[in-house]
Amino acid sequence: MDNLEKTIPNTIASLIDSKISSEMKKVKQQFGHSKNEAIRVIVRNLPESNGENVLNKVNALIKDGLHLKDVKAVSADRTKSYKEGKFGVVIVAFKSMNEKRKVMDKKRNLKDSRNFKDIFIENDLSKSQRILNNNLRNIVNAIGENRLEIKGGRVRTRESRQPN
Repeated sequence: MDNLEKTIPNTIASLIDSKISSEMKKVKQQFGHSKNEAIRVIVRNLPESNGENVLNKVNALIKDGLHLKDVKAVSADRTKSYKEGKFGVVIVAFKSMNEKRKVMDKKRNLKDSRNFKDIFIENDLSKSQRILNNNLRNIVNAIGENRLEIKGGRVRTRESRQPN
């Protein structure tokens, strides 16, 4: 009987722990970024060609367009475009968060480059976050009457630009 009294609480505690961890995994999959998603970026408008090596194109973009010699992408995969005449987005993964940060800091330099001015780099967001952002954008556009804008994920009043 003493043995039974000792094992039942341990068994119940382990069952509760396993249930909590499985529920936490579900929540992270649905709402949060996994560690791998945190070090990914999206590249838009990267020209597409038959038999291309996407990883080499991305590394050339990082080296020539962003002027980062010490940063290399670990993987790069192009998704299929659903619109005719549009390039599919490229999902790029980096080895560390530090490398991603360097790329995100330098991405504004692409607009000054003749070869890469139409290419855009963005954070990789989860599907739920993309849906929330899109809904927020629609709400702001519907009620804003050109007085509200979204800047950096925040809603603010639009600055009126009057000539001097």
